[in-house]
Amino acid sequence: MKRTEAGDDAASVGEPFARLRRTVVDLTDCGSKRAVHEAVVDAASDCLEFEAAVFQREGDRYRPVTRTAKFDRGDVPATLSPDEPPLAGGVGEPDGGAEPTVTEWPDGTGSECCVTPLNGDGALVLRTEPGAAVSSADLAAVSLLAGGAETALGSLEGGPTRSADVADAGVADAGVPDAGAGSSADSGSAPVCESAVEAGATPERVLDALSRAFPDYAYVLDEDGTYLDVLLGAERDEPHRRDHLTGRRVDDVLNPDAAGTVREAVRAAIDSASVQHVEYAVESGGETYRYDGRVVPVSEGAGGDERRTVEPSTVVLVARDVTERYEREQALRRENERLDEFASVVSHDLRNPLSTATGYLELVREDVDDPRLDRVAAAHDRIGTLIEDLLALAREGRHVTDADAVRLDHVAVETWQTVGSDGDLAVETDAAIRADRSRLLQVFENLFRNAVEHAGPAPSVAVGELDDGEGFFVADDGPGIEADSADAVFDPGYTSTAEGSGLGLAIVRRIAEAHGWRVDVADAESGLGGARFEFRGVEPASDA
Repeated sequence: MKRTEAGDDAASVGEPFARLRRTVVDLTDCGSKRAVHEAVVDAASDCLEFEAAVFQREGDRYRPVTRTAKFDRGDVPATLSPDEPPLAGGVGEPDGGAEPTVTEWPDGTGSECCVTPLNGDGALVLRTEPGAAVSSADLAAVSLLAGGAETALGSLEGGPTRSADVADAGVADAGVPDAGAGSSADSGSAPVCESAVEAGATPERVLDALSRAFPDYAYVLDEDGTYLDVLLGAERDEPHRRDHLTGRRVDDVLNPDAAGTVREAVRAAIDSASVQHVEYAVESGGETYRYDGRVVPVSEGAGGDERRTVEPSTVVLVARDVTERYEREQALRRENERLDEFASVVSHDLRNPLSTATGYLELVREDVDDPRLDRVAAAHDRIGTLIEDLLALAREGRHVTDADAVRLDHVAVETWQTVGSDGDLAVETDAAIRADRSRLLQVFENLFRNAVEHAGPAPSVAVGELDDGEGFFVADDGPGIEADSADAVFDPGYTSTAEGSGLGLAIVRRIAEAHGWRVDVADAESGLGGARFEFRGVEPASDA
């Protein structure tokens, strides 16, 4: 944000905050993860005046997916492990928690770096100008931005969006200045500049708007774990109400394990004067609710080194209910376990008797010359194909964690040569995307074989980018797909030919969903007149 002296006009700082709040509200209107990432980086640069980047986890490494022009001054590798600067200490293991940190940038120029985890598999990384420090007000603004980003990313995974709440609150244009920049605050209220109060955005109204706009809860606690106030979520439901919590200790409110976890985080935040990550579960009404939060020490300093030297005695705990996300992760883990079990059954319990039957058939053929045995052999081959397709269906549904930069034209040509068709392949793009290469090969192979199956042994197939830049397509000159069957063709077992297994296109959809893509079928364009499979939500790559 704009750096100001204590005597500066609060209104000069209010506008960046107002723009930041409007950006946070608009994040929920982004239609893809990439759009969210780009909006967050733009806001960090325009409103907070940081160089910024969003890193995304891929396997055991992180890669910058979008960044400002000056973020990388030649000292940021293409991919980073969690223990490499600037990520070191700021992100944790893929399945564990991580604490946001402020550290010195390792180039020796005096720049500071702020790393804030995003949605469990990414991080927002901010870089100051040489000699500039990350202040406590900066951290508050970054927390607002990161919280909005997580809400938007969560909504893209099926969670709720709350943008209308902020708009309805009527405070989208209110200015909240940097702490200490001419602001005033009542007990239990957030600082709001005078111009905002005059416009009707009182501290109470601002907090009420934030409570309705974001799914977070925010509490003020002292060093003994006593609730001093509830900032966000105070009126949402009884376990979090101000009149229910104020004056009580966490031990009186939470179950022993959760209370102990929160007390330890409070103590660690105060002792280290740094932000602490905390995860805890709460039993209420026979249900288990899981929370992910940050414990931030409240310092009397205005920023820079002063913020680190004044020992705090209170903290703010910002917690988010992540029960739905946790349950989705558990459901995904159970699904993967079931897929592994299914693959094991198919691989061993079906392949072994088939191998035995095939062996006995060959022995019979040595003694008997009967054309009916050819039909038996064909049935065995059919069973073998089904087994391979079932294994692919089980394995390809796993979430992609190791995406690389892959050229569409290279994969298309390689697959076409493997299929061995006598038809024509027209590749209309040299674009690169982030994908699991082996699974993308499977997508093209299944679609090319589908074209051969329906258009004949010499089909015309085209591969290219979508006009809106959201992905790519594969089209053929076959008979096409009826509109009322456009979705059913992806169902396991659906087939229009006696020879088909009905699993080829189901595997295509599974692989697309594992990448986070959406695949739809439409009529082919460019004169082909057959089927056109469109893949959207595809992330482009520039380093192929």
